Amino acid sequence: MNGKHKVRHHDPLFRLDDGIFSECCQRSDEQLSAFEVDCTPGLWELLKPQSIWGHALNGHIGFRRKNNDGSIDVFQFPNATLEDVVQHGLGRDVDGELYRRDRIIGDIHKYLNLTYQFEKQQGQPQRIDELQRKNNFDGMLLNKEGQPLGGHTLFWGTSIRKPALVALGFWLGVMYDSALWRNAAAEKYGVDIHAGDTVIVSKDAMHKHGITIQDLSNMGYLKKIPFKVDKRRLKRDGPSYRDLVIYETLHDIGIIVTLDNSVMQRNRRIQLAYLETRKGWGGSDDAAFLTISLFYGLEAGWGFILADAVDTWEKGLPDLYNHGRDMRLAENLDKRYKFSQEIDPLEIMGILRNACKFYGKDNGSERLYFPSSSQRRFMERDPHTHRSAIISHVNEYNKLVQRGPKPLSMRLAFDRILNGDFYHVYEANLMEFMTEKNPQTGMTHYDEMYEAARGRHDHMRDLRPILLPDYAKRNGR
Repeated sequence: MNGKHKVRHHDPLFRLDDGIFSECCQRSDEQLSAFEVDCTPGLWELLKPQSIWGHALNGHIGFRRKNNDGSIDVFQFPNATLEDVVQHGLGRDVDGELYRRDRIIGDIHKYLNLTYQFEKQQGQPQRIDELQRKNNFDGMLLNKEGQPLGGHTLFWGTSIRKPALVALGFWLGVMYDSALWRNAAAEKYGVDIHAGDTVIVSKDAMHKHGITIQDLSNMGYLKKIPFKVDKRRLKRDGPSYRDLVIYETLHDIGIIVTLDNSVMQRNRRIQLAYLETRKGWGGSDDAAFLTISLFYGLEAGWGFILADAVDTWEKGLPDLYNHGRDMRLAENLDKRYKFSQEIDPLEIMGILRNACKFYGKDNGSERLYFPSSSQRRFMERDPHTHRSAIISHVNEYNKLVQRGPKPLSMRLAFDRILNGDFYHVYEANLMEFMTEKNPQTGMTHYDEMYEAARGRHDHMRDLRPILLPDYAKRNGR
């Protein structure tokens, strides 16, 4: 496009009254309203402001304005908050929207608690009947009022036979996002995956030090704040020491408000932020959903989607949870199910190995093959197939496990990657994991993981007879 690219930065702490912010938010809202989504209407209206918030931070969609001379004004608000979008951008009641978002997570929390009650009452039909009758817990992913969890309308037709697998998938989804396990997977398999955490930050301290929300999310803070690192200790302790230095330094200068698992009431001086602590390619939520579904069954995949939903909705709640509300729910599940004792570390690292974004060479240039859909992108229907990304992934899962038909061709996530390209490379990557041997043990990486899991529980599916024809022939399957 002809003309200069004009980039204008606005500080929303002081400059939300010039009309530009509201104009951009309204423009993004109008464009989002045109999409078809597999989401209940009420929750779609709650979710859109979060997408608009991303547009404000990055200068996307409605925050770009084409001028008559062909140039483009790009309006970026690097410290914008979700509340700014709701109140100043869309003119809505902030408190009301935050409490409604909180209820969405509350419904997921209640469902996860019910999975454990259901599990403990196996063999007692009368108690199970009473549990189902009182809570509308009838094998679907619905709340007590019969509405789909997280707003996913496909849950109206989703049958759950083993609710405990949903809880497992949720817990695995939270571990997949954990910096601890991402660092471990990077060391184990040599994958280049980024890591970070959800923290409560002070807006005043950020403004004082010239740090934006974007700086925290992409390690831009390293260029603006001095960090003292003991090189000998870094060599000895690795990423855990590096992360400690980052957390303590940012806490000492007041940007990170607390280091513990505090819950704080939201106010205008603090907010949640994503703090990146390790650079890398990132994780593909699309690949993670497929991997967890293949390893443990589609019910576990739905648990992953619910974990991602909590990670999404927690960005705007009446209370702020340091390290995230999703981690709090995962810890609550672990107290009951003891997943951290039951699931072998190789399982979590195996998920991350197969869900790390993959870049390959295409005609000599680097190309991204693995998308990473947000909740909105998971729900959004392709304009040609009228299918959502989740439906496409379920069809890919059925193709692999049940020899079903190929998914219809469509584009995925923000990067608009063709699903066929993604599935082709994903399958090749998974086959490599299942056939490449660890020279130290003589076993394939998958065999190592599966045998470790089998020694602890019976949740993991053996993919070898399904995906490796030679294995099935050798073993008479």
